[in-house]
Amino acid sequence: MRKKKVYFSAVAIAAAIASCTTGQGDKIIIEGELANVPDSLVMELIEWEGASGEKVATDTLIDGKFRFEIESASDGLSRGMICSDGGLRTPEFLWIEPGAKVEIAGDGLDYSGWEIRSNVDAQENENLFREAAKSEHSQMFQCVAEYLTMLEAFNNKNVRTDEESKLMITRLRELSERQENIYKEISHKERTLLADMNPDEAWAYRLSTLCTLFEHYDDSIAGIVAKEQFGRMDEQLEASFYGQKIKSALFPPAVLQIGDMVPDIELKDTLGNVHSLQELRGKYVLLDFWSRGCGPCIMSFPELRELSEKMKDRLEVVSISQDAESAWRKASAKHGITWNNWNDLQFDSGIFARFGVQGIPRYFIISPEGKLVDTKEGYSEGFLKYNWLPKYMDLYGRTPSYRNEGDVRIIDYPEVDEDHLSCMNICRVELSEKGTDVIFKVLFRPGWWIKVADTSYIVADCGEKLPIRKATGITLNAETYVPESGVMEFTLHFPALPVGCTSFSYYETEEADAWRAIGVKVKE
Repeated sequence: MRKKKVYFSAVAIAAAIASCTTGQGDKIIIEGELANVPDSLVMELIEWEGASGEKVATDTLIDGKFRFEIESASDGLSRGMICSDGGLRTPEFLWIEPGAKVEIAGDGLDYSGWEIRSNVDAQENENLFREAAKSEHSQMFQCVAEYLTMLEAFNNKNVRTDEESKLMITRLRELSERQENIYKEISHKERTLLADMNPDEAWAYRLSTLCTLFEHYDDSIAGIVAKEQFGRMDEQLEASFYGQKIKSALFPPAVLQIGDMVPDIELKDTLGNVHSLQELRGKYVLLDFWSRGCGPCIMSFPELRELSEKMKDRLEVVSISQDAESAWRKASAKHGITWNNWNDLQFDSGIFARFGVQGIPRYFIISPEGKLVDTKEGYSEGFLKYNWLPKYMDLYGRTPSYRNEGDVRIIDYPEVDEDHLSCMNICRVELSEKGTDVIFKVLFRPGWWIKVADTSYIVADCGEKLPIRKATGITLNAETYVPESGVMEFTLHFPALPVGCTSFSYYETEEADAWRAIGVKVKE
């Protein structure tokens, strides 16, 4: 079959761009024509603003042509990538803004050879970067296409032997590593253009990729080049998403750790009012780091709304977006966020960097006194209200109390230096000459089970190790199901603490991820 080639007409491009600027208003129009590509492929446009992307348009390829016409979620510059069910995943190689007119022409789905014309200034530098690493982009296209095809086949769970599955997994890992290496090769080619190019958004985007190599792959040369070029940005570019990302990578802020007091950080709501985390002192605070393009983030909203309403006397929910202002406002309205919804407008720098957020959704619990007490990443239905928050709501307003009942010294809700008990609290400790009884209160999803190992032990502050004797209310090494109330208690019995002991630590096993409570205070 004779192949058809598609070329741009300079006159046609000039006329198309002129028509956009004079009659299309703020709409973004992207038109493409690809030769030697089968019809009926569904083409998707993903718009990226900052670190979040969202599918904003689809079109079916007919006679090699496709067209996207959208109103951008952003008031400024954003990036676009094109995907299809034919194994196409382009990089974010389109620069778009309200009023943008983009024309694409190419032969096949290999985007490395596509010609892109646009009335957006940043596209000029983008095209220079693409040309500098054209062969590497072609390799990336082929690698990604094979990876996606194999991944789809693997997920289809067709009948195959274990050996065939192992071979597929091995090949997927090889392809993943190959993509990583090609990414590095592309960045190495692109960095050669930085010094002679006028800084703009496309330039800053490439500089930020050097920072990624510097941060995550220990590429010292990338770090040196990035630091050399950083000073060339003007104030506007430095304040952009990429400018802040570069600055945060090269000059990272100190990341808050569990147990740290949370500093006074100012953020704005969608009306422009300024808020501070310190204004919420006196209640627990649930911080939710999210973005409009994060599916699990959006899935959590009904649960966050429920928590903000049902626990408002003990808990403040604060969702913090990494999106640009316009996209954040639109997403907030779309999803009906009624609880605290704030943004420092520093994308994934600023408060995201201070809390060390790398993936979203990410949740943090701040105590009523302002101390960072726990963090979790990821979301599944019921996770917040059943699996994580109840233990902190149980602690709200409680302080350790000490009393005697006969020869038994009782400490209710003792102070604990480090709590790694997941869905449990130590609600009581009973001390006597006969032994040490530790009562645990479980607050967990009804119908789910917990298991406690018979290797549990406590260590007195003098260093003496005391192994478990028995348990009541639970069978060691067995699955114990949580009742419908979501609350249950059990007791672990240990030998008596040495005379003069002021604290002990509990360990379920020697494993680092096992349940443990460090520094349980037994003296006032």
